[in-house]
Amino acid sequence: MIQNRSLQDRINDIVKVDYDYPNREINPYIQEVADYYLKQQNDNMTQTHTTDKEQPMTNAFSDDDIMMIEKMKIRAKDVIVACHLDTPRFADNVVIAGGMFSSIFHGVKPKDYDVFLLDDEQGRQFEILQTLQKLNKNLKDTTELYSRNNDKIKMVLIDYNTNVQFIFTEYEHREDLIKHFDYAHTMVSYHKDKLYLTRKTFDAIRTKTLIVNNDKHTASWRKQKFLAAGWTEPATAPPWAPPWAPYSTNIAADIAKMQKKMEENGQ
Repeated sequence: MIQNRSLQDRINDIVKVDYDYPNREINPYIQEVADYYLKQQNDNMTQTHTTDKEQPMTNAFSDDDIMMIEKMKIRAKDVIVACHLDTPRFADNVVIAGGMFSSIFHGVKPKDYDVFLLDDEQGRQFEILQTLQKLNKNLKDTTELYSRNNDKIKMVLIDYNTNVQFIFTEYEHREDLIKHFDYAHTMVSYHKDKLYLTRKTFDAIRTKTLIVNNDKHTASWRKQKFLAAGWTEPATAPPWAPPWAPYSTNIAADIAKMQKKMEENGQ
């Protein structure tokens, strides 16, 4: 039976489908697309305008974008199933987030899979811990290493065979968790069968632009790691430029050219 298979076997199956058959057909018009939403609020800290309403992602994304977003959602769901956390009782607690989504976009194998466990008053974190320890004997405690930049982290367990990290947090809401992420491209999150991201987050992933979300949680080694992997920092715009200029190299370049032309004309 599937449920009796090991976590490593199930993760390996996920990797096999995505990387041995990367061009498998994904129909963007299946019923599941109706569950996708663009949540336009400031939980990703990159929105200029905020709202508490969820809007269909077709309002902001092309068909090709939707196909990629659907693939991200399927992969996140696969990870939850493989970890045996796909039960309604744990649905409120389990959030998949982090850099795995940008890896999926660019067609590379994720370095790790971050499974965040939200806190609650019902004590379900302890139930989840018991479930994980019962089903997986390869878990190692890496709390001290992971929590050095965030005192909201209670415990981190990792299975080095599958590179799945289980991160137990003091956060009770997905929005609060995401606000503390260092870079925008890591802020895609999957929770309760929905994938949350903004257009700006998606574009940061697409262009591999290193946009700071929370400078209190950035670290120089993380920045250098991304730069070495081909990510680039936003172009520096003149201080009088509009607030969106730093996020577009082309716009910043156009502004610089315009300024130079005005100087040449004595304006």
